[in-house]
Amino acid sequence: MSRLPTPDGTRIALYEWGDKGLPPILLIHGIYQSALNWHRQFSAVDLTSRHRVVAIDLRGHGASDKPGSADHYRKSRCWADDIRTVIEQAELRRPALVGWSYGGRVINDYLSVYGDSALGGLVYVGARTATGIPGETRHSEGVAQASRNAKSEDPVLFMKGTRQFTRICFHRAPPRQELDALAMNSMQTPLYVRNHMVGRPLDYSEVLKSVRVPTLVVHGRKDRIVPFPVGEFTASAIASARLEAFDDAGHSPFAEAPERFNRLLDAFMQQLLAD
Repeated sequence: MSRLPTPDGTRIALYEWGDKGLPPILLIHGIYQSALNWHRQFSAVDLTSRHRVVAIDLRGHGASDKPGSADHYRKSRCWADDIRTVIEQAELRRPALVGWSYGGRVINDYLSVYGDSALGGLVYVGARTATGIPGETRHSEGVAQASRNAKSEDPVLFMKGTRQFTRICFHRAPPRQELDALAMNSMQTPLYVRNHMVGRPLDYSEVLKSVRVPTLVVHGRKDRIVPFPVGEFTASAIASARLEAFDDAGHSPFAEAPERFNRLLDAFMQQLLAD
């Protein structure tokens, strides 16, 4: 583990597995989460023996710095610079960026500022890339209530909502011990960070059209947070993309069907090396 300083002074926590000379994969988690969510990837010997697996805690999350100003979260440039810092300081040569949920948005922030010339490929996992997509249904009241609770100033509701949101990330619940660990891990994202992160414009349609590197879109059909039509839209908007649907998974296909996800990721990396 190391902590890398970004241009605005925020230090980003970085974790590494695998030999530094192997093809790099950069895992970028979702909102209120951390690198821990990728434990079924960085503990998979089939991945770490063939790839340099790198995961980060986003600013405001996990072991990364949590600056107080809204400017540290509302500007696309901040998130773009975080990814560029990791790529350059960790010396990741043409990495594949894997972005889950909000992590896909961070990928798009990077693309909007720096393009994809330094990248080998992209993997969007349950990621939202635009609004008003045809066929997208509104969140159920249960999802909406969990989101409200997770941003409550009442500490009891804050904890309840965090746990509710963690559970909604799965179609099938993980073991109780794992769910508890992920919920406690999510508590590291303070209320002020949560409030600063929501509400910024969300439409990366033009960014997606500019992508030229190989792209994989992974989406669970039972996703209650980012409905499946969003994944279909993302795949259709990128000329080089293909969609992999996980029929019996929700918002976290990499955790709900890790063996299949890891095989897909490994095969995608082999494709990048062959191109």
